Amino acid sequence: PYNVWISEIIFQQTQIVQGTPYYLRFIERFSDVESLAKAKEEDVLKYWEGLGYYSRARNLHESAQRIVSEFDGKFPERYEDILSLKGIGKYTAAAISSFAFNKSYPVIDGNVERVLSRIFNIKEEIKSSKAQKILYAIANDLIKNHDPATFNQAIMDFGAHQCKPKKPNCLECPFQHECEARLLNIIDKRPLKKKKNKKTNRFFEYYVFSRKNKTLIRKRPKGDIWAGLHDFVLKEVSQKELSREQQCLKEFNSKELLLTGISWLYSSSINKRVLSHQNIFIRFHEFSFAEIEIKNNAPFFLVDTNALMDLAFPKTLHLYLVDK
Repeated sequence: PYNVWISEIIFQQTQIVQGTPYYLRFIERFSDVESLAKAKEEDVLKYWEGLGYYSRARNLHESAQRIVSEFDGKFPERYEDILSLKGIGKYTAAAISSFAFNKSYPVIDGNVERVLSRIFNIKEEIKSSKAQKILYAIANDLIKNHDPATFNQAIMDFGAHQCKPKKPNCLECPFQHECEARLLNIIDKRPLKKKKNKKTNRFFEYYVFSRKNKTLIRKRPKGDIWAGLHDFVLKEVSQKELSREQQCLKEFNSKELLLTGISWLYSSSINKRVLSHQNIFIRFHEFSFAEIEIKNNAPFFLVDTNALMDLAFPKTLHLYLVDK
């Protein structure tokens, strides 16, 4: 169940081919619930680096600690107990229940939604509560006469390889004479989806200050993207400001920092990072400095430049450090 849990969380937002190396690395480092529970959050985030959606890693860590304290380190078998763990919804709880414990809980992912919405012509917007209730009722009825793990895997694979989003193979489909969407010639209209919201564009100027093999970094605060990871001095700007070359600074004075004796070293090209709801445009500017004053207990600190790769950074910043 532990391995199923970790794999399901990783592959929620990551394709199998891309996520498998991360999964193997994570399992090698945290081989069971107890090793994950005992680890420091910083270490967990480091081994999650590159997967994004870092709240998933924090939820795994917190849930592992709860499993140790409340379930004696044994992954719970009851569906309700699994569902109560932080970061686990109905889909993941059903996957763990069926794959690890062979219990009859249907897994409803995007592939299953597509298959059932076409065969049974579900007219409601697929993510609506009404549609989800209909889907669950149908799947729950179908799974009763089958091996749960095989049923769930089969219907997901069928959606992935046969009843595909575009150009489904209807001519060789065993349900071609029963599929209501095919009979009504509305295959391309099922499942019914809401229009996606337009992504927000944000523009980040990163100031990378270094002195005598020391680099100034901070831990990102809660309430925004990449919370709990590390980054550098950040100034969020408008698109117009990002497009300009930065001027050499002699002094960097803010409510949190005072740096003097600054010399410009390098400015990067603009990097684009595509997130689920945002596009982040990033530019790095490297400076050396002579003196620093960290004000008002600001969350900045100096670390050995050679040790930066040991810390957890967002993927774009990690790639910047790799290229340095």
